[in-house]
Amino acid sequence: MTLSGGTAVVVSPESAEEWFARLCGRGHVWERSSVTVFAAHERLRAEGTIRASDHTVLVATSHFFKGL
Repeated sequence: MTLSGGTAVVVSPESAEEWFARLCGRGHVWERSSVTVFAAHERLRAEGTIRASDHTVLVATSHFFKGL
């Protein structure tokens, strides 16, 4: 992370649950482990680490449709 300028963000279970419910309500059915990227992004924006003009990529990799 030193070379990329990245950082780690801890997402609480409550925050993950909030984002899970919010996104499921909009038809996005990722697992809680994937929605943590949205919670982390929101926090980094609120802290000013990510500015409104910055480009970001959020990757949600797991969903409920595996094995269907």
